[in-house]
Amino acid sequence: MTRATGTFTGDMVLPDGKVVAPTGKVFDVEFGQTVKWDGNLLVEISAFWDAALQARLIGLGKIVRSIGWLDSQATASNYVEQL
Repeated sequence: MTRATGTFTGDMVLPDGKVVAPTGKVFDVEFGQTVKWDGNLLVEISAFWDAALQARLIGLGKIVRSIGWLDSQATASNYVEQL
């Protein structure tokens, strides 16, 4: 575990093509990852962090569902409420 920090300074393009303008707000969240090796070759990296907290910190409001759990009739912009 470590920390991931940054500032929301560039456009964020959602999977449905909607563009969220940068807010200029900073984030500081715990970040972790696991890795899979095949001998000396790194073959997989899985990263994880609290994406809902990161969204709140950068001023995006509430994420009702993780984008990875959306049903086929939904779009990411349905679940992001801009403050």
